Amino acid sequence: IVTDNYQAGVLCAKDMMKRQKEANILLLTHDKTKSGRDRIQGFTDTIQSHNEYKIIAMEDTQGQIERSLPKVEKMVEDIDVIMSLNDPTAMGALAALDSKDYKKDVLVYGVDGSPEGKRLISESKMTGTAVQYPRKMGTAAIKAAYELLAGKDVDKTVTIPVKLITKD
Repeated sequence: IVTDNYQAGVLCAKDMMKRQKEANILLLTHDKTKSGRDRIQGFTDTIQSHNEYKIIAMEDTQGQIERSLPKVEKMVEDIDVIMSLNDPTAMGALAALDSKDYKKDVLVYGVDGSPEGKRLISESKMTGTAVQYPRKMGTAAIKAAYELLAGKDVDKTVTIPVKLITKD
C-alpha cells in the first residue's frame, strides 16, 4: 500500500509551470528512499522537454530540515523554485530563505500534506504540498488483510492517489 509518489512530483511540476514561464530549480532529494526518488523523478520527467526550466542543482538532504537549510543558504541568489522531496525539507528551505532575508518570491514545494506544511501554505510562505492520505492507506491495508484471510487474491501493490494543496 503506497502513495503515488511519482504523481506527487508531477503535480508539483505542473503547478510550477502554471506559475512560472521559466525558472532555475533546486531539487532537494533523498536518494536512498524509493519514495524520494519517485517524487523527484515525477517532477523532472514533467519538465524534461521544457528548456526554459533549468535544474541548477540537486542536493541530497536525507529528508531533514537541518540538512536542507545550509544547502539552500549557499544557493539562495540563484534559485526561483525549490522542489523538496518532503515537507520538512521544504521547511528547511524556507528557513534558509528567511535567514538570508531573501525578498524574491521563490516557489517552494513539498510532499506530505503535513499540518505544518498546510499552515505555511495558508500563510503564503510555502507554495504547495502534494498530500498523502495515511487513513486511506490504512483502510486499503485492512481491506487487503481481510481479503487475504478470506482466501482471496489481492493486488501485489495498491497505489493511493495524491492531491496538490496550494493557497488557491
